[in-house]
Amino acid sequence: MRVLIVGASLAGFRTVQSLRALGSDAQITMIGDEIHLPYDRPPLSKAVLLGKVETPELALATPEELVDLDVDLRTGVEAVDLSVAERTVTMRDGSNLSADSVVIATGARARNLAGTEHLSNVYVLRSLDDALAIRDAMSRARRLVVIGSGFIGSEVASVGCDLGLEVTVIEAMSTPMARVLGPRIGGLLGSFHGEAGSDLLCGVTVASFVADHGVAHAVELADGRSIAGDIFVVGVGSLPNTEWLQGSGIDIADGVLCDDRGRVIGAGGVYAAGDVARWMVPGQGAPIRTEHWTAAGEEAAVIAANIVGAESVPNSVPYVWSDQFGHRIQVIGRPGPQHDVHLLSDRSSGVAALTGVDGVVTGAVVVDQPKMFGKLRRLVVGAAPWIDAVAAYP
Repeated sequence: MRVLIVGASLAGFRTVQSLRALGSDAQITMIGDEIHLPYDRPPLSKAVLLGKVETPELALATPEELVDLDVDLRTGVEAVDLSVAERTVTMRDGSNLSADSVVIATGARARNLAGTEHLSNVYVLRSLDDALAIRDAMSRARRLVVIGSGFIGSEVASVGCDLGLEVTVIEAMSTPMARVLGPRIGGLLGSFHGEAGSDLLCGVTVASFVADHGVAHAVELADGRSIAGDIFVVGVGSLPNTEWLQGSGIDIADGVLCDDRGRVIGAGGVYAAGDVARWMVPGQGAPIRTEHWTAAGEEAAVIAANIVGAESVPNSVPYVWSDQFGHRIQVIGRPGPQHDVHLLSDRSSGVAALTGVDGVVTGAVVVDQPKMFGKLRRLVVGAAPWIDAVAAYP
């Protein structure tokens, strides 16, 4: 059996590990467009920017471990086309690779602001090279402007504060994370910015950049204000890397459309995992792209089981965390901006909140309370009745 994994991402690497753990002796080839060996991304916006972690420490496996996995890893190789019927991938250099099973794990890229491509001090953060470039720029900067206050933007702002920079964060919504967690919880998380010295401006958008000779000096806001900076980091979401699949016939609207086992719809023998994949999730109605570190590994395990014909277990409840401004934020489940919110504790003792819809608990957001997180996690995993959960934690 031949397995071709397109994307040397966490999802791609975990697929290799899962196949070997299941006893597969398949001939596995994994290609990736970056020159680096597979590496861990969560530290990029935290420890790497702070200089606490260097490139070798990010590796998901040592060269010796890769040898033990018996995988033909090809870095710096970009896929440009997929023939579904032949399960053949064409590379930028014109070469082809065919397999019995193809796993799409090309991840996602950071969304940028139009018109900033030529500005040398406007960055996005997605890759190791991005993080190293931002770290170098921060070492020479005094003023940092972050556009977007999601997890990435807030983590970058947190690092800026730790490094003693003047930090301004520009957020289009009324609070951080409002699109995901709603304004009530987002407002609580937003308070961390001011306490750490980050100037958070909400409900405003960027109209343009003031630049000279390819270097930005300020952003002009839609309300007329101008915010000066030496370095600008854009954190406004991501886009799945699916352009190379445009001629394949696969549904790639906001990610590769899959069933609840990672099998690409309408493409036998082709699977997708990680940030590029849009899986059907029971109880959610529409397929969802779950861009979490934990989900990538779980999806890879499900796909590996399908490839070898073993029994697979569907994905567990999503989990994500963020370390920022001296706090650990943990989110379990699928909270929604319009969901009901039951606040168990506020800033005085660490934030803890449950979310629910249609009488069922859908998620929990907990800050700096690991024991409480464990308790609320059980309610989320068990899809506890909302009325019972609220009564248990008045």
